[in-house]
Amino acid sequence: MTLGRRLRLAIILGFFSVLPLAAVILGAVAFWDNWSGARQAMTIFLAVMFTICVGVSISIAADKRLEGVPWLRIGTIGLFIVLACGVGWVREMV
Repeated sequence: MTLGRRLRLAIILGFFSVLPLAAVILGAVAFWDNWSGARQAMTIFLAVMFTICVGVSISIAADKRLEGVPWLRIGTIGLFIVLACGVGWVREMV
């Protein structure tokens, strides 16, 4: 896999990871004092999940050993984003 292809893939996946991470952080800064302990814990969990997604995206760009499309890493990011949707849905109920 060429460097350009890895960078394009990492930028796209990074965008879908950084944008919700920024939203979680901004929401936490704005409303942290008004939230219950459970909601705060779920917010921290969301931030950690999106941070891991960003790290996996960066690893796609940085790994020179990649020969093909890194489906496992792409699947990991997709799974974490779907799980984050579920955690966000549960967080709204708390």
